Amino acid sequence: MSFSTTRLRSLRSSTRATLATLLSPESSVGSQADDGGSDEGGIEVDDGSSEGNESSEDGDGGDNGDNDGSSSIANTSEGSAYGESNPPSPHATPLRELDPGSEGNAEGRPEGEVEMERYRNISNDEVKAILNTHLVSFQHLPQEERAALFEDCHPNLVDIDTWALAYSPSFYRERYLNALDEVTLVPYVQKHPRDHELYKDWVMLGRSNGLMYIEPRFKEPLVERLQQAKPFQPNTDKRLLSKTNIGFATLVVIDILEELGCETIRHVTYGKKLPISQLMQSAGREPAEVDHPLAWTNFFDIGQTTKSSSMWLFRPEKGQVKGTTVYPIAIPLSQDFGTVNVAVPYRASEMKVKIYTPLIHQFKGWRASMPEDDPSTYNQLMSRRRMMDEYFSFIGEKVAPEDFGGFRIEATIHSPTLAGAVDIILASGVLDVRNWIESRAEPFSRFGMEVKVISKELFMLNAGAMIKAAKSLPMWKQTEACRPTAKKNKVVRDVMAALGNNARNFGHTTAFQAPKAWWLGWVEKLEAWQFDPVLEFIKFKFNTADKLDLFYERLRGELGGHVPCENGSMADGHWYQKNHRRTPDGKVRIYGIRCKNRLGCTTLGEGKAKARFAQIIRDSEDLQAVLGLRERLEMLEEREVTPEPEAPPLDTSILPRPTQFTTLPLRVFHFLCSRYPTGADMWGLLKSLGGGVPCVNTLDMEDGHGMRTHGKQPFRTRCLKCKTTLNMDNTRHHFANMVDMGLLSPEQIGYEGYIRPDTIEDWDLGGDSDMEVDHGSDGVPLANVNSSSGLSLASVPVHPSCFDVAPTERLVALDTSPPAHRTTTTARDGSCQFHAFNRAMTGGLMLVQDLRNAVAEMMLSDDHRPTLVETYVSWSGTAVGEAHRSVEEYIQGLRHGVYFGNDATLGILSKMFGINIAVIKDENGELSLLKVGEQQDKDYIILWLGDDHYENVVFVE
Repeated sequence: MSFSTTRLRSLRSSTRATLATLLSPESSVGSQADDGGSDEGGIEVDDGSSEGNESSEDGDGGDNGDNDGSSSIANTSEGSAYGESNPPSPHATPLRELDPGSEGNAEGRPEGEVEMERYRNISNDEVKAILNTHLVSFQHLPQEERAALFEDCHPNLVDIDTWALAYSPSFYRERYLNALDEVTLVPYVQKHPRDHELYKDWVMLGRSNGLMYIEPRFKEPLVERLQQAKPFQPNTDKRLLSKTNIGFATLVVIDILEELGCETIRHVTYGKKLPISQLMQSAGREPAEVDHPLAWTNFFDIGQTTKSSSMWLFRPEKGQVKGTTVYPIAIPLSQDFGTVNVAVPYRASEMKVKIYTPLIHQFKGWRASMPEDDPSTYNQLMSRRRMMDEYFSFIGEKVAPEDFGGFRIEATIHSPTLAGAVDIILASGVLDVRNWIESRAEPFSRFGMEVKVISKELFMLNAGAMIKAAKSLPMWKQTEACRPTAKKNKVVRDVMAALGNNARNFGHTTAFQAPKAWWLGWVEKLEAWQFDPVLEFIKFKFNTADKLDLFYERLRGELGGHVPCENGSMADGHWYQKNHRRTPDGKVRIYGIRCKNRLGCTTLGEGKAKARFAQIIRDSEDLQAVLGLRERLEMLEEREVTPEPEAPPLDTSILPRPTQFTTLPLRVFHFLCSRYPTGADMWGLLKSLGGGVPCVNTLDMEDGHGMRTHGKQPFRTRCLKCKTTLNMDNTRHHFANMVDMGLLSPEQIGYEGYIRPDTIEDWDLGGDSDMEVDHGSDGVPLANVNSSSGLSLASVPVHPSCFDVAPTERLVALDTSPPAHRTTTTARDGSCQFHAFNRAMTGGLMLVQDLRNAVAEMMLSDDHRPTLVETYVSWSGTAVGEAHRSVEEYIQGLRHGVYFGNDATLGILSKMFGINIAVIKDENGELSLLKVGEQQDKDYIILWLGDDHYENVVFVE
């Protein structure tokens, strides 16, 4: 039977249409399509297992896949890979027409990467609303709010969670042994991940109030003696005693170990959360054997849980500081805050400190096991999808508000005794959260923890939005013969992190500012099974030489006794025969087939043999039917997926709206992002600065300090002295902070034309407008002027434009006369008023932070402060003294980027620049005009304000 190229292309055209149907927005974007369908192939092979179809969520495996330290970045394309005759689906590319003899065709995959359009039909409105929300850091909250949050914290007693002790059998007998105690020999190895390297090869004795280990040399004599007391089957693993769970009286085991001359038992117990005061009161004695030779390897986990109705999340304010690891949770709302692991130097030693949310304890109490790895099979992927809803329901229904939040600080210290460990940890102050967020003393100052506090209501909104967006992706439609891709694992990982579970073995989550995050647009290349379902099924089902042999015999029988070679006619002897080989040691058989007529034919290895079998099956519908594969192909081509009911919109009204308390300082970070977008650009900037800048920790270049290039792809900088490493974004933040502190000038980073506030008086504001606008008169007083048939701007003489509108910038038309448009590109970072004014007034040539500082200084002057206090008293009804304190707090917060600009700051900007300001206020489509300033014979800068956000107004023909 010869291979038909026409049939192959016909099948691929059909598959292309099938994919467009399966992955189209009209089909279920969130359904659990083909959740079963594990063995529709119908080929009977007695392999003794389902080979992956029966994989459970708790099974071994878990490919971290995307564990390269990078954020989630998806490749996008400017154009489409589709021809005019084949219109694109939102998220699929066509199959490549491959030559039958090519290697690409043999593998069923395209030869090169095919760029794809981004899939944007995502239920992400709520996620976008969350991305526009800025949670103010704890340190920037008003004093009253910080005090209220501290009052809501209720710390438990200091407890011991884990200890690992080395002691002799005689000490164990004297201190711990009870006549009724039992040790259970187990058939599995369980090692504590943080135990000392010395014990990595020790034999697991069993479980008895923890895990017990002995030296390997005592295994065989101990097994022999124990078998005399009770028969059991010894384990061939050198680290285990028994093949089954079997119990022995601990007294018997200890006696035997003493007789054998055993000097050390390693005893590890964890998860106790036992108050130390209660332990010492009950035991009355030190639990460790102080004089044991290996007492120096003892370690203890000592911590304190603080309960609160709000979740406390942490992150070093300087970014990734040496010795810290951040595991973001509640993303993207938390802005990559989460739990933190910190290596704290103290008294010539090092403590390992964990600061995390106690919500994980609620999960562990609810489920016997938690996922700790990325899913490695289709069944695990779908199981993780179901788990999203289970977690969400559990948190919402079962976790009380008082048990939801708070934080736990836990320190690990090596010490021969528990008393010594407690003394060190309490003296260091690491269990006091105030030291982490307020102390400027060592070692806390080097980390400078920032904190964000999230209520349960906001947490549930964020998690629900992430689940809704993830379910709407076209990533759930695949066959069981396919491992989840790294991108799919990242989606699942992000949602689990949003639900509060970011395991240590997971890969990295998506940064909340990632421009190509999956919740903004999904890009996924076609998977192998979509190119050739038959080949992928053969690869999945017959994944060993023995199984492939059985399949070959079945196929040969259906073809009349011979499997045809593709290089000639069977009449000339062109059919395949087995040609297996073995490795030199003879232990492993290497599968192969070769043509009986060897002239011009080659031997096919396992991979090419599978591809040839798939070609033969694709070419014959009768053969597909006989082998039971026809139904499988029809299922892929014709199945209809019942869409899930569309999830109702979530209530985003609870999100904190932009106020004077919710903003972040911008400085020059966004300028650096746009001017130096790549690692090569940042490398060039650093080179132009002499190859190094002051260290992020010391802010100088003395004693060997200084941030220098530590890699281009990805870009990193590193201090040669303290070894602190910054990624590209954190390096940009460091540059911005140095500009703010005067360590770098704006000109050094290429900010040409930078204008300082002290030069405003000398700046020429003149110039003729080139816009065709009816200037009208300037007689309208400061007031809101409404217009029922479009807002009239006739009374607003427009100041000449100081900036250009890029052709690609999206503008929104406004119902005004003359016609005006507003921009859509002003950063939503809490400084939008200053950004919009800066762009309109100077073309963006000033630093926003300098504008804030200048406005704050003018507000503090005697000319303006009394007016502000008087206005605040009349508005709030508070006493004059309280008004003075509130105004002072607002001005200082305005200077430090904590508070928003308001009408008062517009008035200050108007006087400072000698220009009038008009604001088009948009309230649900109703436009009104607010005019600020009384500068005679001066034009107006026009801004737009809607939903607490400022944009620029432009006039285009």
